[in-house]
Amino acid sequence: GKYIFLSTIAGFLTLQSDRAILGKLVSLSDLALYNIAFMLATLPRMLQQSLVNQVLYALYANRPPTQSDENYRDIAKARFMVIAVALAIASVLAVGGNHLIILLYDPRYEAAGVLLVLMAIAALPGLIRTCYNNAVLATGNSRRFAFLVAMSAILQLSVLVVGVSQFGVIGAALSPFVSSLLFYPIQLVTIRPYRAWVPRQDVIFGLAGCAIAAVAVWVNYDALLIGLEQFLPQ
Repeated sequence: GKYIFLSTIAGFLTLQSDRAILGKLVSLSDLALYNIAFMLATLPRMLQQSLVNQVLYALYANRPPTQSDENYRDIAKARFMVIAVALAIASVLAVGGNHLIILLYDPRYEAAGVLLVLMAIAALPGLIRTCYNNAVLATGNSRRFAFLVAMSAILQLSVLVVGVSQFGVIGAALSPFVSSLLFYPIQLVTIRPYRAWVPRQDVIFGLAGCAIAAVAVWVNYDALLIGLEQFLPQ
């Protein structure tokens, strides 16, 4: 129970720390635009987490991949579908996020579209790796699970502080991308005894994420240039 409590605190910091830090370092107008973009950008992660908790967690608990190759393949198939759904939604936000903000909000908030595009791109690595932690928790090893969540929170906070101090709200929007890449090798080493890693899927989804990011930048190139001029510290 104590490790679940600690992991809950670390998870809360991961989700809420960006707004707390930004409130001290950026203007209220930039913070308002960030909050609008954040509300939409977190939709893929929220949906994915719901699917992970209801589907993958049960599979990891009842059919551990360490017990048989069949279990490993079944979990890999379910994981593929969960990640594919999340990436599909994230790709819509990454490519069309700027136009979505223009459609939903009046001109005062149009600048949030650039932040939404950047946040959707930055979330892609996290959507690919997020399923792995549940393989640890499903075995009852709450201590190792708490370690993973705490390390993720520490990395994200560290990258966030550096990013915001150097690049303002743009640094905050892109910080999940950097922290996810830094956390990935730590996660792989930790989950190794549980046979949860599916390297082929990670490569496939990684390439898909690169393609999504490239298309998003190409489609929103002009808007991104304007947004960088607006949000980057002078």
